[in-house]
Amino acid sequence: MRIGIIGANGFVGSALCRNIHQNDEIIKINKSNYDDKKSKTYDVLINSAMPSAKYWANTNPYEDFEKTVGLTADLTYNWKYEKFIQISTISVENLDTVYSINKKAAETIINFKNSLIVRLGTLYGNGLKKGPLFDLLNENKIYTDKKSQFDFIDVDYCAKWIIENINKNGLVTLGAKDTTSLEEIMKRVNIKGEFEGSINEIFSKNVKNDMPSSKEVFSFIENIQKLDHEGKT
Repeated sequence: MRIGIIGANGFVGSALCRNIHQNDEIIKINKSNYDDKKSKTYDVLINSAMPSAKYWANTNPYEDFEKTVGLTADLTYNWKYEKFIQISTISVENLDTVYSINKKAAETIINFKNSLIVRLGTLYGNGLKKGPLFDLLNENKIYTDKKSQFDFIDVDYCAKWIIENINKNGLVTLGAKDTTSLEEIMKRVNIKGEFEGSINEIFSKNVKNDMPSSKEVFSFIENIQKLDHEGKT
């Protein structure tokens, strides 16, 4: 299949590229070649390029609307494909911010007859560059309470699931089957953090029981710490 990945250089897009089957053709699409690739035809077109920064979205609502709803509309109506996959977020289950409202609005554009919407939980993995876990590991101030709970799930697990289920239509939620707090992580791997904000719980009741545990994030963090230690010795 010819698979076009919008946002191929991003966190989720890179994971998708790593997990595409060898006999499939990957067309990596980003800002620099977006217009050139627009005229081609794709078996599958995957949109993994919507903004993921919640604070930025809430402080720049119109710009986020353009990059979320506007981008989805352009891909849906103006590009040529047999199947469309939208990478969304479980944040749309709670429409209390500009970020979640715009992501939900983008979902409403999509026709389920030849499309799949994938709502992702709190991602970790190779290429992580933002979010509370990233801030904790990099000694940045964290704008939530340390008791906040997250449904941490490996980005490569999600990418593999999407590729293996590329022919599915409808809506699916990929997140951990349980949650882990930042406080638990701090105690487990012996790190400290600076926090400011209220307690939040990021979790979806719509995930399947066979999803991985959020506790698997411990192995990811411990491996990072091991590599850092080896690099210093």
